[in-house]
Amino acid sequence: MSVRLRELVVPALLLAVGLWAHWPGGLVFKSDDYPAIAWACDWGNVAHDFVGPQYDLRFFLFWRPLITLSLAVDHALFGLDPFGYHLMNALAAVLAAWLLYRVARLLLPRPGAGTAALALALLWLLNPTTRLSTSWVVGRVDTHVVPPMLAALWFLLRRRRGGPAWPVALCTLLAFMAKESALGLPLLMLGVELLDRHDPGRGVRLLGRRVLSLSYLAVIPAYLLFRKLVLGEFLGGYGFMQQGGLDVVEVAKGLLATLVSGLGGSDSPVVILVLLAVPTLGVTILWYLSEARPAPFVGMLLLGAGLFGPLLQLLPSMTNPALHRYAYLADVWPLSIWVLGFISGPWMEALANAQGRRPLLRVFGFGLMMIPVAWFLPLHVLSSRSHDDLIVRQTVAALREHERGFTERGSPIPIEDPEQDLFHNQRFLWGLGSVLKPPFDDSALDVVTLRPFHPLADPVLPAQLEGGIEGRLFVRYPDAGGMLKGGGVEWRPAEGPLRLRRAEPLGFDGTLDPALLDRMVDGDEAGWAVGSGYGGFVHVLTSAGSFRVPVEAAEGRLRLARVLLADVMWSQPAGHEPIPALFLLWNVLDLARSSRVWLYWHEDGLVARAWFRPSRDLPDHVWRALKRQGK
Repeated sequence: MSVRLRELVVPALLLAVGLWAHWPGGLVFKSDDYPAIAWACDWGNVAHDFVGPQYDLRFFLFWRPLITLSLAVDHALFGLDPFGYHLMNALAAVLAAWLLYRVARLLLPRPGAGTAALALALLWLLNPTTRLSTSWVVGRVDTHVVPPMLAALWFLLRRRRGGPAWPVALCTLLAFMAKESALGLPLLMLGVELLDRHDPGRGVRLLGRRVLSLSYLAVIPAYLLFRKLVLGEFLGGYGFMQQGGLDVVEVAKGLLATLVSGLGGSDSPVVILVLLAVPTLGVTILWYLSEARPAPFVGMLLLGAGLFGPLLQLLPSMTNPALHRYAYLADVWPLSIWVLGFISGPWMEALANAQGRRPLLRVFGFGLMMIPVAWFLPLHVLSSRSHDDLIVRQTVAALREHERGFTERGSPIPIEDPEQDLFHNQRFLWGLGSVLKPPFDDSALDVVTLRPFHPLADPVLPAQLEGGIEGRLFVRYPDAGGMLKGGGVEWRPAEGPLRLRRAEPLGFDGTLDPALLDRMVDGDEAGWAVGSGYGGFVHVLTSAGSFRVPVEAAEGRLRLARVLLADVMWSQPAGHEPIPALFLLWNVLDLARSSRVWLYWHEDGLVARAWFRPSRDLPDHVWRALKRQGK
């Protein structure tokens, strides 16, 4: 195939395969999509994210201005049509696959470079892990960071062949503005330079190769310092991980699970593949060392460090297959080892000497490299029929139907899902509180879930709310084997009449701000009046979970301070300390500021209902208190 024809056929093939594998038809908004898009609708918020933490959050301490900008652009182009947002994710994946092909073609040994590069790009594009990101709008934190990272590597290889230096710097900057995983990019640069056989004729000698990217290692401390100045923390990521240490054993388990997932999962065919991949890696290493060139071997290790290093905080949790999306780009590493094994040593020599049989050998080698497709494709088909989108669509439709029939103005709509381990907050995660709010809905009603907020928390049972709510949305998760069989969403009205008393705030206007929080330390009486026969328990409902806590009332008043300091962990196993409600709720107060925290308690013959909402600056105030106490 001529060079000109190949330059047209390969991107066309990748586009066709990519759109087939990641077609956005039928996908909906879910999870963090709701609050993220709601934030990005305001161009003032977009500007904020260039100079402060993304979405002005403390729980997710991210600096990702390009992601917010991309959401704003998509909103301007597509409004609230999920198809357009998901299409942009799919196209970003295709662009990444094409750049991966271009980088691999320059790096891999000839004459099998083109065949192996195409196989690697297709395997990565068809890997089921990639769909975990493309089928979720905010999954673009993965889809949109990879193209500038790969472009930086490609422009670096072009620079080694006489190209300009500025595109490398520009793409590096864009990558760091998209996601923190760009921290591994300087290591990736060194890795590809050690793998590249082309001598640029200048640069620092390292393991016998001239490299031009050593100076980019300084970007890592510069970026960390920038985070400290702008965000207040050198590191960051997920709030619940920032204070945790790294367990080496758990990191190793997560790394192994991720490597296996990169080759398609943990089923028996994949185990066979892993067993095959290990000797192919050995053959590759022996081939490199037989040429007295350790540089490529070290280059492969640097690629692994650059891809998996930024995931250290997350690796312990990645034994859970649902979290393998974090390995969106990292899966390239085990796939490249798999492909590299087929073009090393004897096979490459046979291909070089094949003469007239060379095209046949190329097709045969390409077929061997594409073996993982045998189980990649069924998993892709399964994920394309995911019941998540149908259940989310049904849930949103049911919420909008019953919001219009609510007679109790301003009352939250509770959701119950008994299959909690499977359904995980109706697949909305932190977005549940934004579903019935602008720009997605004009009602501005709160949606709360009866899911226990903490595994050790005393749960809120629907029966405990009878008389205080008009009904609840009941979500049945489909059984895993039967796809949609047995799944669905239904409205379950309350069995008895409303016996509701709306408790008005006393001593404050319903907003919890840092000043009020500080006054509570000195005994501020802000709270609500309680009637006779107070039951002694408060049921706390939020969009991220609910719990029941014992709270004392004194002199006819239920103090907010007592609620916030109540012990959430009602049944504590040995070794677990009590968690004050405020320290458990701070992430909700941060991530769901547009939603109120709802409180219910029982009085003689009545159910009292109260609420409070956080001020914008409250989460940062609580975060500092958490750090002072070492939580």
